[in-house]
Amino acid sequence: MRYLTDAELVDQHLPGDVAAQSTVTDRAAWLDAASAQADGYLRRAGYTLPLTSAGEDLKAAVGSIATYHLASKLGLLPEPAAQSAIYLRYKAAMEWLKGVADGSITPIVTGAPTDDTSAAPLVSSDPPRGW
Repeated sequence: MRYLTDAELVDQHLPGDVAAQSTVTDRAAWLDAASAQADGYLRRAGYTLPLTSAGEDLKAAVGSIATYHLASKLGLLPEPAAQSAIYLRYKAAMEWLKGVADGSITPIVTGAPTDDTSAAPLVSSDPPRGW
């Protein structure tokens, strides 16, 4: 699932030069990649995917990741890159996702972690072993 639309990425995350020099196809590819990266962290935290909705916190993280990779691809990262706002937002997004994965941050999403084992396989032995 893609967590941002192209319009949201352009309007809320991309600097003007990155928006002007990127194509819809490039933006879609980086939105897909950033969303898939976020899914890995969400999966590690135990969320059932695909999520039915994403909050502004998850959208911001995905937008920051997609922006960083798109600007990098286009050669539009300000120098020094480590001090640019694009890079700093990317690093903050990655730290946020790590916090989601380790359980110290709870994102605003629908599709919360579940301990439901109703779909888990049942194992039995004859005679019963008691575990």
